[in-house]
Amino acid sequence: MQDLTGQKKTLLKSALLAFVFVAIIGSLEEGYQKFLPWRVCELRDIITDSLSGMLGICLNFLSQTGFSSFIRLL
Repeated sequence: MQDLTGQKKTLLKSALLAFVFVAIIGSLEEGYQKFLPWRVCELRDIITDSLSGMLGICLNFLSQTGFSSFIRLL
């Protein structure tokens, strides 16, 4: 897998970086909802956002490593 700069990165490093970004964005989203009177900021939502991002990263990992036939069954 290559990033936009052309440097090669391992798939695991890319997956970890993607998870960190997903967790940060989920936390920022929930934090900003704390200031809105009609929204609620909950830790459960941050965890759900992070787990959903991890599921997407895992599915992408499976498709990149040759398990595309497994993905098609889902």
